[in-house]
Amino acid sequence: MVFIVVGNPTPAYSGEVRVGNNLFTSSILALDIKTGKLRWYYQAIHHDIWDVDIATPLVLYEAQVSGKAAEGSGYDAAGRILFLFDRQTGKPLIPIEEKPVPQNPFQKTAATQPFLVGAESILPDCSWWKDKVPAGFTLGCTFQPPSMLHRRLIA
Repeated sequence: MVFIVVGNPTPAYSGEVRVGNNLFTSSILALDIKTGKLRWYYQAIHHDIWDVDIATPLVLYEAQVSGKAAEGSGYDAAGRILFLFDRQTGKPLIPIEEKPVPQNPFQKTAATQPFLVGAESILPDCSWWKDKVPAGFTLGCTFQPPSMLHRRLIA
């Protein structure tokens, strides 16, 4: 098998011009090296409008999972969480669930994004940042779609 890590779609911050989840972007692809056929894939970010594609090389490792030897593959989701998969099947070694996320109809955002079950992000929770955001800015948490708020400045 050969593993390919695919970056984010373009334009990176303009989701309005690319409808859907943009399949195979921000993804791991596992291909049969002899035939080139897709064995499995996992999309880390659906319809990526945050430029948080898989920024690190895929790591291949061997480990004990639930008392059994496992050949795994893993990646760091842009400093958020370490996702780990069975190298042969692509099945998550730590459960992942799709959770609803904030929406922006203009950006054509994906309804859900993947989250590890029972895992904490390596970044502090959103509430930690509340008093650190300068006046005039609005805090957006994980998967909060960017928005352009225009203000008319009066001199």
